[in-house]
Amino acid sequence: MTTQDEINTLIRKLRGISPALRSQSKRALKEAAWPMVAAIRDRAPMSPALHKRYKDGKEVAIYYPGNLKRSIRVLALRRTKDAVLIGSKLDTSGAGGTFRGNRTDGFYAAMVEYGTIDTQPQPFFRPGAAATQDITLTLATKNLKKVIDNYANSIAI
Repeated sequence: MTTQDEINTLIRKLRGISPALRSQSKRALKEAAWPMVAAIRDRAPMSPALHKRYKDGKEVAIYYPGNLKRSIRVLALRRTKDAVLIGSKLDTSGAGGTFRGNRTDGFYAAMVEYGTIDTQPQPFFRPGAAATQDITLTLATKNLKKVIDNYANSIAI
């Protein structure tokens, strides 16, 4: 049985035990994902220059260096029941403004990863995920087993 199969089995067990454990299992998976997030962020290219985005000839957004790195995170999506996703956070308040500090918009992550007509690909996401896949799966398995053990101990008489 592979580690991925073991994780899927643990998630099915948690689902069968109690729907309340769903949030705990999701929390355990989020915790396990941080080494992968760190590896992807470390590999994300960072331009030293300020970048601007235009729409209809008008400047609508300014991106400070490091925006892409800061946008990579574990995404909390409400519709995913038993999974966590890692990706670049998109700005939902609109397509404009200044992106620095905690405000990020990583809409262009795929353009950097795969390239465009005008730019060469700069893979950072896939190599970062591949480099930490084993440790992330191991941590996820360990964390999910801990959730199951805690639940078993709490209902033990």
